[in-house]
Amino acid sequence: VALDPAFIGTWAQLVIILCHQVRWWNVQPQAVSTEVYRANERVQALNQKSAYAHESLAQVHMALDRDWRAAAAEFARAQELDPTDADNTRRLADITGAVTGDNEGALRLYLKAIELDPINVRNYQSVALAYDNLGRFADAEATLRKALDLEATFPGLHGFLGVELAQLGRQPEALAEIQKEM
Repeated sequence: VALDPAFIGTWAQLVIILCHQVRWWNVQPQAVSTEVYRANERVQALNQKSAYAHESLAQVHMALDRDWRAAAAEFARAQELDPTDADNTRRLADITGAVTGDNEGALRLYLKAIELDPINVRNYQSVALAYDNLGRFADAEATLRKALDLEATFPGLHGFLGVELAQLGRQPEALAEIQKEM
């Protein structure tokens, strides 16, 4: 943002990173809320009708407001504005499954994310989780193996594959896979 304060994508990414700290890295919301709100205000000021603006607002709703329905609506609006954004498609799928319990709908969105970005391991991990939620353990296994082909050292994949193998009754293979986890 220091190099180009008018570039909306960087401001939106800053919001996402700060919100991820709260959601995934146990940072207390009050530690970053001022900076999140400031960055989100900048995104909105640059172009409140852009997909970035809706994605940014969705992140704020999830991490700071804990308003999942509002976040889902913002992710959906961002998707309408930019259906080529694989990360937003995956995030929309995440919240679709969590808020509505529509695991089939979430799976369709995750598969769309793979179409848009076929080398992003997180997309495959998400598809595998959707398959697991649907009890489709063999499909989850195949998807995780594809993810491991892309990035064999991605954290958690060997453990996740081990769980799927155990679900399929292949305990010795499951244990061997789990032991590969870093």
